[in-house]
Amino acid sequence: MPRNHGEIQPFDLEIDRTCRAIKKETRSARQITAMAKNHNHNQNQNQNHNQRLLRDYALPDPVGAQASILRPTVNANNFEIKPGLIQMVQ
Repeated sequence: MPRNHGEIQPFDLEIDRTCRAIKKETRSARQITAMAKNHNHNQNQNQNHNQRLLRDYALPDPVGAQASILRPTVNANNFEIKPGLIQMVQ
């Protein structure tokens, strides 16, 4: 709201306190706005989570994916590791 240039503003003895209060109000308003935007964004994500585009089906989905390399099962319960093999590994 534009101020009237002919109007005299009262003198503020505690201008620093007034400035800090105005900044605090502005910061609070920004935080409330950001929280509201974040809440709306989360709601939109939850609604759009079930709606996938066609290209999304072509991309690999890492959730629930298993490694393609499997360890072979060892059928023998008795085996011997020789000291020479251990020295080679060290």
